[in-house]
Amino acid sequence: MDTMNPKTKKQIRQELRSIRTKISADEHISCATKIQKAITNLSFWQISQNIAIYLPMAGEIDVLPILEQAWQEGKTCYLPVVKAGENAVLEFVKYQKNDALRTNTCGAKEPLATTPKISPEHLDLVIVPLVGFNESGMRLGQGGGFYDRTFAFKKDLPKNSKPLLIGVAYELQKIRHLPKETWDVAMDLVITEKKIYTDS
Repeated sequence: MDTMNPKTKKQIRQELRSIRTKISADEHISCATKIQKAITNLSFWQISQNIAIYLPMAGEIDVLPILEQAWQEGKTCYLPVVKAGENAVLEFVKYQKNDALRTNTCGAKEPLATTPKISPEHLDLVIVPLVGFNESGMRLGQGGGFYDRTFAFKKDLPKNSKPLLIGVAYELQKIRHLPKETWDVAMDLVITEKKIYTDS
């Protein structure tokens, strides 16, 4: 997607969500498979033990095959849980197959249990959903700011420091002009079905 006229993040989200709804079921599966292969072939994946992931909703990339592979390889997986508050952040709770889930106020599935947790700083790799992105790794999320606040500490660390933040998206979610705020946290990598984007 591209535009000649500057648009607000809200406008961009609306347009990208609309475009995403037009992706066929076969394309969803094909793209998810390619992204799974790209992520699990990374050398960083091989050495990562504590991985945060999400349960897909509303047309997001299906990362369940990645979750299944992580379990098969003996990795420990965590799901984000929104910690309520004025400046809400994410907590990460260990997730195992068949653990009970609930739907939070954002419509996302999260563990019913509140323990065991891991601090964001101790994660090795975080797979992050997004609505849009640019080639330098800036991410447009749902608008809640949860990931930006939770991983704000990454802005003071060298690029590619743990945890490695990997945004996953369809190639059609890439945009040239993305409004940037001072609190936005860039992804270390953005992986689509066609390419791995990094500004390093």
